[in-house]
Amino acid sequence: MPGQPFSQSLSALAAQRARSGRLGLVVGAALLVAWTSWMMLARVKVYAVTTSARVEAVAFRVEAEVAGRVVETRLRLGAEVEAGELLVELDSQPLALALAEKQALRASLAAQVAALDGQLAAVAALLADQHQLASRRNREAEVQARAARISARYAETEADRSTRLYDAKVESEAELSRTRANGLIHRTAARAAALSVARIDAEGATAATEIELDLAQLERQRAELHGQIAVTTASIESIAHQIEQRRVRAPAAGRLGEVALLQPGSVLAAGDDIATVVPGGELRIAGQFAPATAVGRIRAGQPARLRLDGFPWTQYRSIAATVVRVADEAREGHVRVELSVEAAALPGVRLQHGLPGSVEVEVETLSPAEILLRAAGALF
Repeated sequence: MPGQPFSQSLSALAAQRARSGRLGLVVGAALLVAWTSWMMLARVKVYAVTTSARVEAVAFRVEAEVAGRVVETRLRLGAEVEAGELLVELDSQPLALALAEKQALRASLAAQVAALDGQLAAVAALLADQHQLASRRNREAEVQARAARISARYAETEADRSTRLYDAKVESEAELSRTRANGLIHRTAARAAALSVARIDAEGATAATEIELDLAQLERQRAELHGQIAVTTASIESIAHQIEQRRVRAPAAGRLGEVALLQPGSVLAAGDDIATVVPGGELRIAGQFAPATAVGRIRAGQPARLRLDGFPWTQYRSIAATVVRVADEAREGHVRVELSVEAAALPGVRLQHGLPGSVEVEVETLSPAEILLRAAGALF
């Protein structure tokens, strides 16, 4: 029949369309499964990024400890300095005058102490001589008292013998009276000698006491002078410290990386930045991250890379680094992160303090689905 071939062609086309639809469904299902598997199973590295980073040495900031007027400056950008080298000197003339006055006062007090020490030595020697003199006079008085006692006992013996002779009618009454009077005289002399010993002891003690009082007075004066010297010395040390505060010195050996524009006559306030001393040695990277990016996410040991501004990374590559420290709190709206340099040398690049750049820190590895969910959560 004439219409039969046409109907067969329609049937063939319908069958072909059915086969194409089933193939499309199979391919779409396969793509959906593949995409879902990739979303769930693939792992993508997530980076915390900051464009505020730079290469640093362990630099020392030099600040003015006190306010003052500059009288001398030795600041020169890039100059090499030694530890303790004078960088800036502030006016300290009034303090220098006060220091000289205190030093003169201390010298005067020291001279008074030296003179007083001489007096003390002389009085101490006088006291020792007094003790020796008193001891010698006491011994002499005791010898005389002992001789007087012996004479008194002998006179008493004679008086007793005369009494017996008088009783025996052998000796006259006049002789007895004479003997008894002689005994009384010797007894009186013995009592006088004993009193003399006591008097000499009292006189020696009194003289020694007077000398000891003089000695104590001199020692008290010396103690007061030593106290004044101690107070003056403390004042001298305080003034010398204030003068030294006005002499700004390099805290370490290195190179002056930053310097303030100062001239004699410039006025500094306490805490003003004067210079930065950059010592030679190991370099590090410092990055300033947003708190939401850094806190709880960036940790020591995480890998990172630095891309230097002015040195395209496509040509010079990036510098491998590792996080070593993360600040606990934000300062001026940023969290400081310090990284160690793993690859310190790049072809055509000399790393040095102050080179700026951007840092990418690998904070975690997530699936694309997790990233998508986080993005959706942040959006809504």
